Amino acid sequence: MNQRQKSVVVIGARGIGRHHAHWWHRAGVYVAAIAGTSEETNARTAAELASMFGFSGRCYVDVRRMLAEERPDFVDVCSPPVFHFEHVMAAIEEGCHVLCEKPFVAGTGKSDSELMKQAEMLVEKAASSGRVLGLCSQYAMAAEKCLSLFRARLGRPEPASITAELASPCKGRPPDPDGVWMDLGPHLIACVQAMADDAEIADSTLRATGRPYHAVFSFTAKSGTHGDIRCSVHAFRTFGEPANVRRIVLDDMAFSIEGTRKPDGVYGAVYRTGSEVAEDDDPMFVLIRRMACLEPPLDAGRAIQNMRWLLACRDMLRRAAC
Repeated sequence: MNQRQKSVVVIGARGIGRHHAHWWHRAGVYVAAIAGTSEETNARTAAELASMFGFSGRCYVDVRRMLAEERPDFVDVCSPPVFHFEHVMAAIEEGCHVLCEKPFVAGTGKSDSELMKQAEMLVEKAASSGRVLGLCSQYAMAAEKCLSLFRARLGRPEPASITAELASPCKGRPPDPDGVWMDLGPHLIACVQAMADDAEIADSTLRATGRPYHAVFSFTAKSGTHGDIRCSVHAFRTFGEPANVRRIVLDDMAFSIEGTRKPDGVYGAVYRTGSEVAEDDDPMFVLIRRMACLEPPLDAGRAIQNMRWLLACRDMLRRAAC
């Protein structure tokens, strides 16, 4: 490895983390190691990563040992959400910049105030250590792309309304609007965050509707620079085709976002609106490329905001169910 090349380790590379690892590699960052739950799963993951991009790093079960021995520049936390606080804190304590998968923090039996306290502790630790901390939501990148297309095609700088829909297959999950929201909600919130840096939910406007596999919220996001933005976000599970739904509507311009594979085998994204089609890099790649430059789209402050909105919406959803 070139000594000047930055390095990253991925905690939890078996699921979405394997795609993270691939994008870090393509961003020019050396994937030094992965951490998983067992030597057996690590071996399978390492073999898959080797076939994807030639991974030759080491595998660990002990996260603290990996951080101490590898001394990476970046840590990508893709472990189950209940471990996010522990793993992000450990990485910052070892002097690493950190990208954390959504939701920022989670924990069975923890109150909203306890979760917010954990989130604040991570942000405070990163700030005092001079480390960059980012929240991972590729949907924010998709929203930014849609906004740029909206501006170019309509000649209007900002939309007055946004509707964002995100769905993934049910795969036998039990009916649980809370769970749907906590899984998909951070992406939808990030989509709204991408519209205006200073936007905040007007609490009195927040409304929620919950169905067994569906969580819907409407609210006004107030921005000093962009004015009021009417927002509607939908998180749900699918039982047929299309299995995945990614749709963003800015005013009356609707974008359908689809994954694609380029001729060289690398994944990308297609943005369809009416009969027009725009192609771009995979939103996750865009996000990781920016993180590699220490410019995460959702920095520590926006990660806190994302968590606060996520919990406020969940609380409204629970009250609506009573």
